[in-house]
Amino acid sequence: MTSVEIMVFFGTRAFVAILAGLIVGIERTLSNHAAGIKTIVFVCLGSCLFTTLAFYLHGLYPQADPTRIIGQVVTGCGFLGAGVVFYNNEKVNGLTSAAIIWFSCAEGTIAGSGLVLIPILAAITMVIILVFLKKLEKLLEKFKP
Repeated sequence: MTSVEIMVFFGTRAFVAILAGLIVGIERTLSNHAAGIKTIVFVCLGSCLFTTLAFYLHGLYPQADPTRIIGQVVTGCGFLGAGVVFYNNEKVNGLTSAAIIWFSCAEGTIAGSGLVLIPILAAITMVIILVFLKKLEKLLEKFKP
């Protein structure tokens, strides 16, 4: 691959990951959550770059297994997500933020594998789900004893 081809190979995927991360991150920032726009974009972009690198290295060294890097990315993002979960006053907080960090990792991994439309559609779907479930939670609060 030439330098330009490598830049397009990485750049296109990185752009998609940033866009997908922005879609979810903006919602999280507007909802005033700890894992906001910067966190989500960096998780999405970082997982994308590692995944893109895995496939790039597989192209150079066919015996290399790209799923080994991807597996470590998923594990690392799970660990990162666990860092935002905490227990306070007999209540667990941060589970949704942890799940969204993990979800953003999946978006980035998919973008890094070259599937450029799926992460964008997944991000839009996630925001719709978050908004809908927030309204549903408020409605259900009225029925709590």
